[in-house]
Amino acid sequence: MVLKPKDYKAIEKEINRLFWEVLFKPIVAALEVPDKEIKNAKAPLYVCRPVINADQILDWAKSQGFKSTLKAEDLHVTICHSRAGVESKDISKASGTLIVSQSSGRYITPLGDKGAVVLMFNSALLETRWLELIDKHGASWDYDSYHPHITISFDAAGVDLAKVRPYDGPIVLGAEVHQKLISSWRSKISELLNAQGTALDWAIKNGVVYYEDGLFRGKFNAAISRDLRNIGAKFNPKSKTWSYSGVLPAEISVAVVAADMKYNALKKRLISALDGVDVEKIAKLSRLKQMFGIEIEALDDEFKKAVKSVTIAPNLTPGMQKVLAQDWSANLEIYIKRWTEENILKLRQQVQANAFAGRRAKAMVQAIQQDFGVSKNKAKFLARQETSLLMSKYREARYKEIGVSKYRWSGSMDERERHDHKVLEGEVFTWDNPPVVDRKTGRRAHPGEDYGCRCVAVPLID
Repeated sequence: MVLKPKDYKAIEKEINRLFWEVLFKPIVAALEVPDKEIKNAKAPLYVCRPVINADQILDWAKSQGFKSTLKAEDLHVTICHSRAGVESKDISKASGTLIVSQSSGRYITPLGDKGAVVLMFNSALLETRWLELIDKHGASWDYDSYHPHITISFDAAGVDLAKVRPYDGPIVLGAEVHQKLISSWRSKISELLNAQGTALDWAIKNGVVYYEDGLFRGKFNAAISRDLRNIGAKFNPKSKTWSYSGVLPAEISVAVVAADMKYNALKKRLISALDGVDVEKIAKLSRLKQMFGIEIEALDDEFKKAVKSVTIAPNLTPGMQKVLAQDWSANLEIYIKRWTEENILKLRQQVQANAFAGRRAKAMVQAIQQDFGVSKNKAKFLARQETSLLMSKYREARYKEIGVSKYRWSGSMDERERHDHKVLEGEVFTWDNPPVVDRKTGRRAHPGEDYGCRCVAVPLID
């Protein structure tokens, strides 16, 4: 009785079905991210405090010669304007009012390139809050430092700023206001991402390139590299990345935000799916007991035919058949559980480490398909090994049962056969004293019990 493909193919198929149902099916389902989950993923965040006594500050501005000022309801102090995605639900809002003292180092200065004139002041509390949002919550900031200020006007024509006396009254700020910026960013995304764009825009939208911590990573062709050079990025030959410092151009920044929001939603779903995998379902879904039962029944018929001319073999009782089937199916289910747990750990580490190239759903699918391919090979190995071991143990038990105590080792004698097995060719052994099949370790086994062993025991009837 030699192990043939038909002897293990059905069992291999069953192992693959269990892998698919328990592990890969939930993961593949997790890759389909609904739009609402992308909207609720990490997103750009804006945090500010409105100015409660805005009327007092605007009266001061007019007394200093400002003819055009912002409206009272528009006066505020920005604390955070993060282009990077932030999990806003984890950030508590600072409540109550904050009064900035009159001795807070105030001065008037132009800011930016849009004609803004601002009232600068010092506030240790606001600076600490700004730093907390960056260090603790991962918010980004487009500038090297933070200095609290209130924008007074975008048109200071006719005002000599050098002669303006800074406002010296109290500044009263209200509770924090948090905005996810989704509506404004989504309108930009819709407008900019539907436009022709550059090769770099396309690469970021499609996950070929992604931007993180001042570096562009991914796959770069000539057109993408040209666009990176045009925005001032520098190529790093050793790491094969492009570094960029400063504020990203608007269209690139929008593409990065869109890609990050989609990836963060995808990552969250994958981790949740992996954490929810129930490896105990393997035993409930498994049909291995029935399959091994069928295999044992076929083995028994074949065995009876083989020894018919020598003796009458006693029948294998249903109870004995059930015990054999349970032993081998339980052993195989343990292997499958272990292998499933290893796959879960491996995939979770990949997701956590952002190992999926370009953060693309497509790349994640490819990685999972690759893992499933490995599992299919593993299933083939397990099916062959356990079926071979079952056949070997069954033969041993049945031959001993009819009084056959010896066998002759018979191998394939081809290039695939182990050297230690070849030297056993033609040798006679007893079932109670298996030969050494690995001289390095001293391991002993009968034919078919070693990993991948295709050798058989030819019974010797006295």
